[in-house]
Amino acid sequence: MTGNYEKTLQKLELAEEKLKKASQKKKDLEAEKKTLLERAETERLSSRGMILESFLKEPLVLKNEDITSLLGMMFRSSFSQKKLDELICKRKGIPLEEGSASDKAEESA
Repeated sequence: MTGNYEKTLQKLELAEEKLKKASQKKKDLEAEKKTLLERAETERLSSRGMILESFLKEPLVLKNEDITSLLGMMFRSSFSQKKLDELICKRKGIPLEEGSASDKAEESA
């Protein structure tokens, strides 16, 4: 009887050790995932910032408020809203529906 108890205890200890290692591996993988997502976001924001600056005259002269104002004016138009809807639907692989953001923008104008 004592032999079975000791074997069971050893199996339990081994299982607990495996669980502890698996738990640590999960934490490590979650941290790696977070780091990769942060890097991807940084890369995306950097790339889009470079794209935006390529369209600006003298981007170093303009302040963030200037760019925000300019983009706000550009994206409020119904044409811009419609184009954004089309691009989003295309990327998502869904048909452009009526009642989209461009229609709502026209109603509020």
